[in-house]
Amino acid sequence: MRLLELVPHAADLSVGTGDERPIDDELAEFISTEFEELMVELGAAGGYVAPEPGTGASHALRVLNVSGR
Repeated sequence: MRLLELVPHAADLSVGTGDERPIDDELAEFISTEFEELMVELGAAGGYVAPEPGTGASHALRVLNVSGR
């Protein structure tokens, strides 16, 4: 759960300092696969944006989109 909070904030800092790849691919894949059900539940409760299945987005983009970025 803490990864869902900390990673988007770290991505914000990375973008702010000019990094083109704010989230590591392996970390983003881990988050989007391991926490997919939790992200859907939190999205349904209004805590996050529910991920859209089948969008073809990268794991990093899915993690950022769920957090409203």
